[in-house]
Amino acid sequence: MNMDFKSAKELLDLCEENQLPISEVMRQRECILGEGPRDAVDHRMAKAWEIMRSSATQPLKKPIKSMGGLIGGEAKKLETHYNKKNPQYPDSFPCR
Repeated sequence: MNMDFKSAKELLDLCEENQLPISEVMRQRECILGEGPRDAVDHRMAKAWEIMRSSATQPLKKPIKSMGGLIGGEAKKLETHYNKKNPQYPDSFPCR
């Protein structure tokens, strides 16, 4: 099965043609391109997801300035602002 696409529209067309969600098209594509078994692909994707999740939530717990000092701490400021505007939803900041 060809899982090649060059745009979001082509990806959505693939999903529709094959009656599959985006996640399954991407999983199959990874198996084809990486020539690996499904369980190995699932393991790599889970590891990548955990890294992305940690990257999004870690700065909320421990804000870190960049080496140059120009950026850093914005995520925590945004979370604090969100929580002030939405006190009825504590700890519901979208990244959590």
